[in-house]
Amino acid sequence: MKNIEGIKYSIEKRNNETAHLQGIEILDKLLRNENICDYTIGYTNNLKPFIDNNKYISVSHTEEYVVCAVSDKNIGIDIIKIREKDDKVMKYFFSKDERNYVNSSEDSGKAFSYVWTLKEAFIKLNGDKLKDINNYNVIIDNKINIENASYYFIEDIKDYVICVIKSN
Repeated sequence: MKNIEGIKYSIEKRNNETAHLQGIEILDKLLRNENICDYTIGYTNNLKPFIDNNKYISVSHTEEYVVCAVSDKNIGIDIIKIREKDDKVMKYFFSKDERNYVNSSEDSGKAFSYVWTLKEAFIKLNGDKLKDINNYNVIIDNKINIENASYYFIEDIKDYVICVIKSN
């Protein structure tokens, strides 16, 4: 378990379980570490998970890793393997400012991955669905533009980036 600005998070290599079940197991460890042993996991209409103990949770996974976060503030988390930029994805899901940011970066693959994780973590923070991703423009004038929230990029695993975002 790790801690960044009041957010407790844990990353585990995927095992043979489904990512969902493994995420619940990791979440349980995080909550027990906070001395929360009696809780119920619920889901909003958009399937954003929550617990009934004034804690906020978020879960993400890739083919290789599962990451969970717990905080006293509303949070969203995403993990992605850093890869080359995908022009087709950018055309449909990135704003003009976001595309310009990625295309002008020295490492466009890393910039692409950072923008994608930030957008997806922001969606999770707000309890929206992936179909709403075009409503999130996280880059304006070549700078990250997030209001009323703090974001953190974590590179604890080689070739992966994690973005966690919390309400202020």
